[in-house]
Amino acid sequence: MKPKSIIKILNILITSTYYLTLLIAILLTSLWIFFFVTGNSAANGIPGGLTHEVISFAKTDQPAIRHFTADSTIAYAAVQNKYILNVKPFSGLGSYSHLYSAIKFVIWLLILRTFMNIFNALDPERPFTSKIVVLLKQLSILFVAADVFKILHYAIFSRFMHNLASSLQFSLNIEIGSGIITGLIIWIIAVVYQRGLEMQTESELTV
Repeated sequence: MKPKSIIKILNILITSTYYLTLLIAILLTSLWIFFFVTGNSAANGIPGGLTHEVISFAKTDQPAIRHFTADSTIAYAAVQNKYILNVKPFSGLGSYSHLYSAIKFVIWLLILRTFMNIFNALDPERPFTSKIVVLLKQLSILFVAADVFKILHYAIFSRFMHNLASSLQFSLNIEIGSGIITGLIIWIIAVVYQRGLEMQTESELTV
């Protein structure tokens, strides 16, 4: 398959994902506003970040029970102290949870949008352009920002838990680090790409 065809297919897939995600968000927001205005309790069932996975560091007297398969090849046990926390809408933590979900969603849309712009700017006949270098660096910053925002979210959520349920010692179970690593890799690619652009420009000037 030709490079142009591959780029076109990838661009269509990313563009479709972007607009489909945007459409679903608009529909869910519209439903939530409608149910809220009409006083329908169904508004509480619309996804909006009110569910959090947490770990409790409080001491427990119940040891983890190990189970074995018939031939004892596999041993398994339930993970202790993990809970799903459901937040009451319109509470302080509930409002913050909605805000966090909205910002996280905006960052995701910006990442998709940047990918779209990169594939739109790609030209196999002239692969190195300054626009793509800028877009790659923007993409790198977005991935790093997503993880930095997670760290901030972890700190704010911990403060809420300290005020609301300090005895349970709940801590947010969240993955941090993949966005920073991805962002650094993309930044390195952008630097290499920038060097390719310089070499391409020098070659054109020589000719």
